Amino acid sequence: MTVSPPPDVQDAGPRSRRWRRVALWALVAVAVLEVALNVALNTGVTQAIMGRATDRTQLTWQRAWWLWPVGRLHLKGFTLTQQDANVWWKVEVDALEAGMSLTGLLRKRVDVDGITGHGASFHLEPSSAPEQPSAPNSKPWVIHLKDVTLHQVRELDFSRVRFAGALDVTGTLNLQSRERLQVDLPSVRVAGGFIEVDGKRVARLESLDSRARLDAPFRPGKGYDFSQSLGGQVKTHLDVLPLDWINDQLGASAPVSLHGGAGRVDLDVRMQRNTLEPGSQLKASGAALDLRAGPIRAQAPWSLEVSMPPEQQGQPSGSLRLAFAPVRVSGARGNDVEVPEVALTVLARRREGRQAWTWRPSCTWRRASPWTCACSTRGWGGRSRSTPAT
Repeated sequence: MTVSPPPDVQDAGPRSRRWRRVALWALVAVAVLEVALNVALNTGVTQAIMGRATDRTQLTWQRAWWLWPVGRLHLKGFTLTQQDANVWWKVEVDALEAGMSLTGLLRKRVDVDGITGHGASFHLEPSSAPEQPSAPNSKPWVIHLKDVTLHQVRELDFSRVRFAGALDVTGTLNLQSRERLQVDLPSVRVAGGFIEVDGKRVARLESLDSRARLDAPFRPGKGYDFSQSLGGQVKTHLDVLPLDWINDQLGASAPVSLHGGAGRVDLDVRMQRNTLEPGSQLKASGAALDLRAGPIRAQAPWSLEVSMPPEQQGQPSGSLRLAFAPVRVSGARGNDVEVPEVALTVLARRREGRQAWTWRPSCTWRRASPWTCACSTRGWGGRSRSTPAT
């Protein structure tokens, strides 16, 4: 006599085998998807698709891996390049990791969150590329980089002016192709570095703490409009190196030459829509500056003060005072003359309802005898004014 197991016991074996097969095929599908995704990231397929769709915006990388959907995207040799009719700029990062939306790519969106990068550089220079018309029905790409932290940014290159050192940057970037470019940098900190002009070091940056925001709309036929796009605040302390580098800017045929003048600068600049705001100030001073013009030679320590009072009535105003004291002047025959002080003062005021400033410069000098002579150019209303001698 044969005893058969109950029906539920008979179905348990095949049912468990079916679930194991489903789980196995699911794992195979995930593995195939992971392999296909990483192959697409590393063979240039993804870059080529995005390059054809983003006009003059390019995202490229040398190597990539991504354990989707639970892992973070890892990129080596990452670059973001943007070019229009006015400027060309590029961000390069040695290595970064971030969370990224894969489904967003299907909707022409690059949504990246929590970016952490190490070893970066930024390059910007003028561009004369002609504007390229886009297809009337094409949907522009949107690139949104949120919560970006870049460590060890070693270079900021603005064509002729360059920073080389180490800084940390946090911020966001929102680029809507052919619509708007927004960059928000709530924190930029520098522990040290150098500022160069045309390849020559001009200052050593002791510290920098700043925040900045860029909001540039796109103008058809003109590119992104940066004329009123920049705002923020910069506080920095730097040591000015000898001013001999200015001779290269003046040219070999210049009638004057400068030597020496190393000093220190403390700067606090506040801007809104590319315009200086009240509270901005600069204080600087330096060692003896040697000025030569033919047989004439003048030597003097220098100081510079620029300020815009934070609390004031009426339209914003500011002042600049450049002083040399004492000034020693010698001629071809060695006859020395000493002037206790020579100073240039400029008062500025912004006209109501206008971005332009009106200027009132004046120059004063003092001799060893107890009298002072002063002169000025024009007053606020454009009428000539003079200060009597005392």
